[in-house]
Amino acid sequence: MSPPIPRRRNRRNWKANWKSCRREFDEIENQIRTASPKYAALTAAQPVSLADIQQKVLDDHTALLEYSLGNDQSYLWVVTRSGVALFKLPARSTIEKLATDFRAQLIPSKLQRRIVGIDVVADQQRGIGVATGTRRSEHFDRCCQRSLQGGPSNRLQG
Repeated sequence: MSPPIPRRRNRRNWKANWKSCRREFDEIENQIRTASPKYAALTAAQPVSLADIQQKVLDDHTALLEYSLGNDQSYLWVVTRSGVALFKLPARSTIEKLATDFRAQLIPSKLQRRIVGIDVVADQQRGIGVATGTRRSEHFDRCCQRSLQGGPSNRLQG
């Protein structure tokens, strides 16, 4: 039986081995990036700042919407070229129901049965709710309008 290797020597060997592996990994990654600029662009992408989005991505007629759905309440961030607003929205379950109902109005009745997750009773008044004025779309419209009007209960200051 051979004598045990001292801990320091083990640690030094481990560190040296780790550094060697890290160096080899970096070399291989550099080779891949050099061979594939598209890969390099994907893996070396940097987050874009809010100012960059407002100046370089958005125009005067475009808004960026980002949302977060929560069990009790949800939030919507609206970024335009000139500002940012945060709105309080209903709970996830309410939004999912409204979105499912709205989506069902957009899909022709013949195709509805083929799409998983949309369970809609046949309705003779098909079409986009805004145009037909159906009860579901009116509810969806009211909910969106209340949330986006920026009233004191929905628009958050900050």
